[in-house]
Amino acid sequence: MGSGRRSPATRAGVCLLSCICLLSCNGAEESNTPPSLPTITIGSGGGVTGMRKGCQIDSAGMVTTFQGFSAGADSLLSKRKLTVAEGEALRAAIAVQGAQDWQSDERGNLTSWAQLTMDSTSQRWTWSGNSPPESAPEEFVNWLIVAGNLCRGEGQ
Repeated sequence: MGSGRRSPATRAGVCLLSCICLLSCNGAEESNTPPSLPTITIGSGGGVTGMRKGCQIDSAGMVTTFQGFSAGADSLLSKRKLTVAEGEALRAAIAVQGAQDWQSDERGNLTSWAQLTMDSTSQRWTWSGNSPPESAPEEFVNWLIVAGNLCRGEGQ
């Protein structure tokens, strides 16, 4: 063995091990890329001051909270990236049958809103007050709560 030559069995083993490593690494890379999320914007505002406060979760899982007045630009309050588990929980809550079926276009002194954009389709809901009205189905309220918790940094 001093000549530096490897036996055919050793070369075959090294080749097999290299192939396994390449296939394992390539497969892991593909499975770590989570699918994109819908873009969600939730918030509330109005009243005497016209102040609004809200949060947006974009398709890459970036969570941005903001506040502003109707006459000016919004101020950024915080920004963070969702974990893979948080993104999966949000995606699952939105996918529940009936979660997007409710319709609401109410306005009041204080108006809350939610907007959901998936692919090229966008839905917007508005309602009076801080909490969804009793007419909102549980499936809608559930994904709204999940998104609100993620906006506040209270992961799933």
